[in-house]
Amino acid sequence: MTLTIGFFCFHSVLMGYRTTRFRPIAVYCLLLVPSAADAAVVAITKTVDATIDARGMTLASNAPYGSAINGEAFETDVVSSYNGYQYTAYWAKDASGATPSYYVAVARRLAGAATWDVANLTSSKFVNGMSNSTPWDAHNTVSLGIDPTDGTLHLAYDMHGNTLRYLKSSLGVATSAATTTWSSSLFGSETAILSGGATQTSVTYPMFVRTPTNDLQLFFRRGASGDGSWMVFNYSGSSHAWDGGYQIDSGTTGTYAAIGSTQRNAYPNGFTYDVNGRLNETFVWRENTNMGGSGSNHDINYVYSPDSGTTWLNN
Repeated sequence: MTLTIGFFCFHSVLMGYRTTRFRPIAVYCLLLVPSAADAAVVAITKTVDATIDARGMTLASNAPYGSAINGEAFETDVVSSYNGYQYTAYWAKDASGATPSYYVAVARRLAGAATWDVANLTSSKFVNGMSNSTPWDAHNTVSLGIDPTDGTLHLAYDMHGNTLRYLKSSLGVATSAATTTWSSSLFGSETAILSGGATQTSVTYPMFVRTPTNDLQLFFRRGASGDGSWMVFNYSGSSHAWDGGYQIDSGTTGTYAAIGSTQRNAYPNGFTYDVNGRLNETFVWRENTNMGGSGSNHDINYVYSPDSGTTWLNN
């Protein structure tokens, strides 16, 4: 299909996700429209309106990072599709008792269906994001990943510089979806350990990425805003296990000459594989405010990895 003229705009933004500090850096526009020969091919038809769950949680109206927590911009895939089904995970507010409770819910539907099946993970409660018993921190989202090799679903949630909260499903949940009864019993116990007995600490922004070899990676920041580095762990559907993980950048290498800062962290716009199997990342740097930084981001950067995250290049 040939795309010739159309209209599409995007801008790079301050990625701290503080609504009071949203600051556009630049705006870029592309005009993309199908040619006349392809006009019949490019067609979008709405087939159904569907509410996943009316119990979706929101935060306090005066919460410091905004009141929305389900479907944040920094989540890799809010809805994931595989094998004819769609999956999503989010925070639910259960108001059935005298005091509301907040926990992870995981929903599934046959693609295009009007209704979703919901599994309530009532033991996976919203804890770290609370302040004085009030839902407070929008960083503490729920991330979901699918490994196509062994059919497991993976969840990481409720972290803003906290110890890892992670669990996965039984084998074959996604690969045998049509014959699998959807329920909370499909999901295992929570753990802070991915491999080797080591507890993962100081975790923020978990992102699951499906690889071209039909396995799964987990990226997250270790450290804090202005002083952190990104990690990646690799899951094998053949062995049903994570590797030991490794650091892919450094928040303490080099000096940002403009202010003399020696501490920072990257804010990625996600990690994406292209059709050639190359892993791509764009990101900005945030300098440490204690090192003279303003807390805002600078520069738009691009790197890629030809070997699934082991080696990174910028040319």
